Amino acid sequence: MAFLAVDENGEEWIYSSKPFRTDRGTWLIHSGGHSFLLPVGTIAKLIRGGLTWEDDPVELKDEK
Repeated sequence: MAFLAVDENGEEWIYSSKPFRTDRGTWLIHSGGHSFLLPVGTIAKLIRGGLTWEDDPVELKDEK
């Protein structure tokens, strides 16, 4: 499934696998994964609440 996270600059990202926090204010994923920058406000719409840099990544799950 996909993961959502916000970096230290407030940019919102979606990742193909669970990212890990770096000491440079960003998130990284292991090789072979993908990430895409999202428009600000997308995460709040997807999960009905916002995230900050201090929050852990949130996994998007199927509604099954």
